[in-house]
Amino acid sequence: MNAGVCAGECTLVSRRPDVARVFSRFFNPIRQSSANPVFFDGIERFSTPVLLDISSINNFSSSNFLDKISLIQGSTLFILPLDTPYSYRKLIYERASYYVDFPAENFTLERTVKEFSKFSTTLRKKAIHNEFERLILYNPHFDSLLGNSYLMQKVRAKILSYAGGKEPVLLLGESGTGKTTAAHLIHKLSHRKKLKFNQLNVSTVAVNLADSTFFGQEEGSYTGARKTSGIIAETDNGTLFMDEIGTAALAIQSKLLSFLDSGLYSPVGSSLLKKSDVRMIFATNENLIEKIERKEFRKDFYFRIAQNVIDFPPLKDRLEDIDEIAPTIARKKGKLLSENAILKLKEYSWPGNIRQLTSCINQAANLSYGKVIESDSLEFNF
Repeated sequence: MNAGVCAGECTLVSRRPDVARVFSRFFNPIRQSSANPVFFDGIERFSTPVLLDISSINNFSSSNFLDKISLIQGSTLFILPLDTPYSYRKLIYERASYYVDFPAENFTLERTVKEFSKFSTTLRKKAIHNEFERLILYNPHFDSLLGNSYLMQKVRAKILSYAGGKEPVLLLGESGTGKTTAAHLIHKLSHRKKLKFNQLNVSTVAVNLADSTFFGQEEGSYTGARKTSGIIAETDNGTLFMDEIGTAALAIQSKLLSFLDSGLYSPVGSSLLKKSDVRMIFATNENLIEKIERKEFRKDFYFRIAQNVIDFPPLKDRLEDIDEIAPTIARKKGKLLSENAILKLKEYSWPGNIRQLTSCINQAANLSYGKVIESDSLEFNF
């Protein structure tokens, strides 16, 4: 069999060089480990398949070994050398899904290894998926992004997936759908969470002040100029959330693209190049593809910032989430919502999304004398 046919990493537990030599033809690379109690305590959590040479665990009692088989048999290929004690061999035959005698015919080895490799890969993918779902469901950071609809589950999954990276993230969606909340979440879930988080509304940045706003300026760079750091330097190693990127002038897009590509910049009035490591998150409620077609948005800049995109659904497309969101908003005002009030909220289209829903409930709470907000207290001012 050719080396690397199963092309994957594995962990081999064996003291025998002949075992390592044979199985290195099937797995690449092979990491070797010793069989000790600590190893057995964590074997079911291994991120790679485990090849376990039974002859390496002769110092363990049958009862200890029996306890572990049920935990590890799905992700472990048991290797049974000729000198394997009968009691262990019998346990493996009865309990394990994958085992192979050693030495064995090449055909037998190849068939067993292929079947085991395929199964263990599926098993690990399922375990990773389950762990991913657990993180989404029980991560306390997500308490600020309410809604259990399928659409919001997709949003939370992408937030969790993108948080650990360093490339830009682009948040798309109507105003009031939760893009700012998501930007904070991405930062809190990242390795930069203890570092700076800065926010800038790009629509407020004039083209002639863009360089100094982003990159700072030296004292005397123009009449009356004072030294400033610029938001890039102030956010070094942290996260910069740039809202309303769809409104940015082409010249501003060009400056940001240059920085994203190189990580280098020069303050106004300086020829010195500086380097900064900033994770950038962009957000807009505009259709950037249409803006590209109208020559109002740079295609190259779009492709640079759209590597990780999260689309935020409007509230009208996930009205079932109101069952969770509305009572949560009301509780913050010390109120409850009647069943009829929730039904009335779910019949409206919410052009202002979560922001409008929050305003509506807060207004009703201020006007309600009792503990419960009734449907007639709810007004849709749009």
